[in-house]
Formats: sequence, C-alpha cells, structure tokens
Amino acid sequence: MYKNLLFLCCLLCGNLAYGQDEAREPLPVLLHQLKFIHDPGTRALQLLIVADSFILRPGEAAHDLDTALLLINQSKELNANLGDATVAGISLTLLSKCYREKGERARGKVYAQKSIEWAARHHLDVQWAYALVERASYCNYEISNELDEKIKYNRQAADLFGKTGRLEMQARTLEHLGDCLSLDNNADDAIASVLKAIRLYKALGITDILQAYNLLGNIYTDAGDYQEALRYTLLSLRSGKPGSDTTAAWITINNHAGIAYFRVEDYKQAAVYFQRGATLAEKYRDTSGYRLLQSNYANSMNGLHDYRSALDAMWKVNTLGEIPLTPEMIGPLHIIHTAYLRLHKLDSASIVMKKMHQIHYALPVYHRMQRYYYGAAAQQYFADHRYKEMMLAADSMEMIAIRNKFPKEVASANLLRFQADSAMHFSPKSMQYYRRYVNIKDSLLGEAKLRQVNRLKIEFESEEKDENILELKRQQEKKDRELQAADFRMKVFIGGVLMLLALLILVYNRYKIKQRSNQLLLEQKQLIDNKKERLEELNKTLQQTLHDKEWLLKEIHHRVKNNLQIVISLLKTQSTYLENGRAKEAIRQSQNRMFAMSIIHQRLYRQENLASIDMQAYIGELVEYLRQSFDSTGNLRFIKEVAKLELDVAQAVPIGLILNEAITNAIKYAFPDGRYGEIRVRLAQEKENEILLEVADNGVGLPPDMDLAHCKSMGMNLIHTLTEQLDGNLEISQDSGLCLQVRFPLEETEKDIRSYETNMLTEKLV
Repeated sequence: MYKNLLFLCCLLCGNLAYGQDEAREPLPVLLHQLKFIHDPGTRALQLLIVADSFILRPGEAAHDLDTALLLINQSKELNANLGDATVAGISLTLLSKCYREKGERARGKVYAQKSIEWAARHHLDVQWAYALVERASYCNYEISNELDEKIKYNRQAADLFGKTGRLEMQARTLEHLGDCLSLDNNADDAIASVLKAIRLYKALGITDILQAYNLLGNIYTDAGDYQEALRYTLLSLRSGKPGSDTTAAWITINNHAGIAYFRVEDYKQAAVYFQRGATLAEKYRDTSGYRLLQSNYANSMNGLHDYRSALDAMWKVNTLGEIPLTPEMIGPLHIIHTAYLRLHKLDSASIVMKKMHQIHYALPVYHRMQRYYYGAAAQQYFADHRYKEMMLAADSMEMIAIRNKFPKEVASANLLRFQADSAMHFSPKSMQYYRRYVNIKDSLLGEAKLRQVNRLKIEFESEEKDENILELKRQQEKKDRELQAADFRMKVFIGGVLMLLALLILVYNRYKIKQRSNQLLLEQKQLIDNKKERLEELNKTLQQTLHDKEWLLKEIHHRVKNNLQIVISLLKTQSTYLENGRAKEAIRQSQNRMFAMSIIHQRLYRQENLASIDMQAYIGELVEYLRQSFDSTGNLRFIKEVAKLELDVAQAVPIGLILNEAITNAIKYAFPDGRYGEIRVRLAQEKENEILLEVADNGVGLPPDMDLAHCKSMGMNLIHTLTEQLDGNLEISQDSGLCLQVRFPLEETEKDIRSYETNMLTEKLV
C-alpha cells in the first residue's frame, strides 16, 4: 500500500505546477480506476489526481472546476481520519489552483499561502517547491513589489527542486526565474539562471530547449549585448529546425530573431523574420502576436526609410480593431507617429500624439514605456520648432532610459538634445551631446562587434544554404534510386522470362544444389551463433571488469577523503590539548591544507569523470570553507572570478594548496584591527595553453623591510614548491595591497588520475 501511495504522490506532484509534465492516464481511465480503489489512503490520493485532471482539462468549463472542488473535499474527508500530511498539503495546493482557474484569485491566494506554510511545517520539500510555484502565479509582472515576490518564490522553489533531485522542474523554474529577473532589469542574474537551466536540460538529455535559447537571446538584447543576443537567437532557430513551420512557438522565436537584427541596425534582415512570424501568427490566429509582429515590421520599414510601407503594415494592424490605449500600445503609436513625421504629415502626427498623451498620463512616471512617449514628443516639438520643450522631453527620455537600463535610448536622447541645442544657439554643450551619442553608439555597435555579428549571420546563412543544397541532393538521389529500381525491375522481368525455359530444364539439378547450399548455410549459421555467444560472454566479462575498476577507483578516492577527514579530526582534537598559540595555529593550517586536498577526492568520488576536477565549483567550495573557518571575516568580501575549467588532479591539488596559503595569509595579515577589505580570487585561461591563478587583496601589503627572495616562512616555501610542481612562474607585486600571480601550462586531463604522486610533494617539503 505504501508503495502505491508513494507512486501516486510522485505522479500528482509532477502535475501541480506547470501542467501535465508527467505521463498520466486519460480522465475516463482515471475515473474507472477510482471505482476499484477501496484503501482510504490510496483513494484519497486518487481523488486528488482525478481532481487535478479536471482542472487541467483543455477548455475546462465551470462544471469541471466544480467537480474538481467536490473531489478535493471528498479527499479531505477521507484524510481527516488518516492524518496524512502529504495528502493535506496537496489538497491545499489544488484548492488554490482550482480557485485561480475559477477567477477567485483572492481566495485561491489564501490557499496557496496555507499550502506553503503546511509544507514547510511538515518538511515536505517537494510539495513545498510546487506550492511556491503556485504562489508565484498570483504575482503580477507589472507591479514592482509583486515581481520581487515572484522572483523570491521561484528562487526558493528552484533551490528545493535541486535539493530533492527534481532536476527537470528545477530547470523549468530557473528558466521562468530568468524571465522574471530580466523584467526586473537584473540581466546578470537572469543570464546566469537561464544558462544553469540550459545546462540542466542538456545533462538530462532534453533537446527541446529552443525556448530557453530564445529567452536568453531576448535577455542579452535588453542588456545591450547584441552579439550574444544574436548568437543565442540563431541557436534557437538552429535547434528548432525540424517541423519549425508547424509550431506556434516559432511566432515568438521569429519575433526575437527580428529584434536581435533590429538592435544591430540590420533592418532588412529584421523585416524578414518579423514577416515570417506574422505569417505564422496569422496562420494560428494569434491576434496579439500578429499585431506585435506587424508593428515590429513597420518599425523595420521606418529604419529602412520606407515610411509608406510602415504605415501600410500598421493599417493591417488597425483592421483587427481599434488599437487599445494600453501601456504596451504606446510603442505601435510611436511607430505610426514617426512615419507621419517623416512624410511631413504633421496633422496626422499630432492626432497620434494626442492618443500617446492619454497613455502617458495613465502610466507611472518612470514606467519603461514612457521612453517612447518622450521620444515621440521630442520629435513632435522639433517639427513644431519648439526647441525648449524638445530639450525637456529629451532630458526625460534619457532619465527613464537610464533608470530602466536602455542604452540605445540614452544615445537617442543625446542626439535629440544635440538637435535641439543646435537649432536654438549651438552652444558648446551641443558637441558634448553629440560626442556622448557617438560614444554610446560606438559602444553598442562598434566595428569589432559588427564584424562578429556579421560572422554569426554568415555562418547561420551558410548552414541554411548547405542544408538546402543537401536536401536537393537527397531528393535527386532519391529520384535516381527510383529510376535505377524501375530499370532494374524491367531487366529482371525480361531476364526472368528468358530464364524460365532454362529453369524448367535444370529444375532438378538446381534443387539438389539448393539442398547442399542450405546444409552449408546451416553449418555456417551454427558457427556464427557459437562465435556470437562467446563474444557476448567476453563482452559481459569486460564490462564487469571495467565496472569493478571504476568502482575500485571511486572507493580509493572515498577512503582517501575519509582518511584525510580522520586526520583533520585528530588534529582538531589534538589542538584542544595544546596551550601554545603557535602550535595551535600550525595545526589549524595543516587542517586547512588537508581539507583543500580532501575536497578533490570527495568530488572525484561523487562525479562520473575521474580524470578532471571542475575548478569553478572546487574553488568556490574551498573559498567558502576558508571564509567560515575564520571567525573575524565579517569585514571581508570575497570576489571569485573563476573560469569554467576542468583540470587534471595533478594540477588541481597544488592550486588548492596555493589558494589555501594565499587566502589564509591575506585573512590573517592583510587587514589588521578588523579593517574592511576585499580578497579577489581569479583563475583564467589567458592563452591557449596557459593558466593564470591570481590571489589579490587591498590590504596593508607586506612590511617594507621584508625580502621575499630570502623569506624562509613555511607558507612561502610551500607556495614556491607548489609553483615548481606546476612548472609555473610565481610573481608577487604590491600596488594597493598584495597580488600573487602564478602562471603555469595547461595539461591534458585524459591521463589516468592515479598517476598523481602525492609523495613528490611530501619529499620536497621535507
């Protein structure tokens, strides 16, 4: 019974947050199964599964949600005597979900909060994560404090999914979290969140990640990194090629591809993608998507100075109905206003400007859409020769663009200032505005960036052409094969007719020959079967041997790690009996050094790859351990700039020991009297075969009378010895603190990890 309960819980939890993620029986089958379940615990869970299916039913009606509520209440009645915390918690989450679907959001929100509190109180981590996702669905993107709550809930849910091993749900939640963070103008965290989601998808073997690539491209676009934006947008296009014209998701992807090209001012290519997306939106009757893509296409036409085509495109948008005066519609109105101004239709432009005024007064002062209003207002004032008002509008546009992190609009605002100031009196500030415009423009669209963007475009277009050529070749080869087959069939038919007479004469002889051939084939088949059996047995033996060796190697690492931990514990116990401060400190340093090595063996035991160490995770864990091992590090800030590198164990251990010595010395001596400061740890691949390890602080530095060349301290001797082991060069400099740099060659990681000789370091130290 308990196994059935566990299975049902997993099946139900897998469908609570994002719809039907797990395989589930059709609703009629679930209702039929319910009739034959009599165990109270199993029946209570089955009622919740059926209720969730009613909630998730496509195009569910009001009576479906009423049925779901009835089933949930029946489950609660059964569970009243059982007291199962899991069933009670899932009931609360489903009640929230049901009332949200019914439109009773206030009531549903109460149950969502109760579900979170219940799961937290009873330590139901998986259910807690789903409850947090459900609670996040009540937060509005457009309201700042609710967006912060949505980010908080999704971040907590992602952590819980990761903790409980729900990696696919963790990836989905991280992807959604990245979208929320981008709306909160936190591009760095948004990018990190989506990249982590992509890594999880790949680790799980999930290939349908074009939406994640598309989201990442959109975030990079908003952040002003158009090279990365275009790269990930093209990745989404490339990863979704099969069946791309039959999925509505490509409406969004084509829109983001067009935006990426628009941001690098390739308006012609942008228009191509906007048109593709509009065609798909029209095919799938997506009115809002069609309106958005047609508006973006019109904006591209403005960029190409084809203002009449822009107005024609916007006219198609108007055929869908009057443009609603919502915050998002200020953008399309700005496009129409620009086209009218460029065509010198000032009366029509003024009418559009009045509509934008209505939206402007309804928006918050610093709303991101206000930048379109002030840009259009500045252009209108310029056309009306009202240059002072134009300058004020440009100032407001720049302020909103800076606050919402839109660098391109900051550049446009400075260009408008230049035009206004030049039209009034051309003061020295005019050139300042223009230089500022040029500088921002160059930073966004520098020559080097444009070359990289063009290279990405050429690569993608070349791949498309190659794919088309291959497809044509495949079609031609198919036709050739069909012709060859037809010709062959004709020849066979003619030959068969001619051979028929000969076969009638030779039938008896052929029969005898066939009998002998069959006998030979049977003997050969027996030989082949015997060889196959022997090969299968040999293959199983080899696989078992390989598995045993891998297990043995992992066990060695596990035992080495355990032995190091025992030694660390013994040293810690010994230090409690010592009264000499220097002796205690020496033992403490030895503990830290051993811990630095034990982390490596612990990671090798846990991971599949036994030949290399993920330095980013290793250094992060080591720095965190050293930070916590000193009681007075509240005044210090650690900055980690560690590249995504995997190094051989023979290099990872010396690096860990060098970091241990350098960071320990910085914590102990660089910041006397509790002064505040920073310790920066950096590991980067500067050249193709060269690695840089750097530990720097902004502390007091070394004493003036200290000669590093003749320093005989244990720490410096150890660092020199480890640097020699890495075949590296050690540089120590002082500017605003102490900076230690070790440059060493990168070694291949394919070699056997057991080749690392720990006694070499021991002999040198002795």
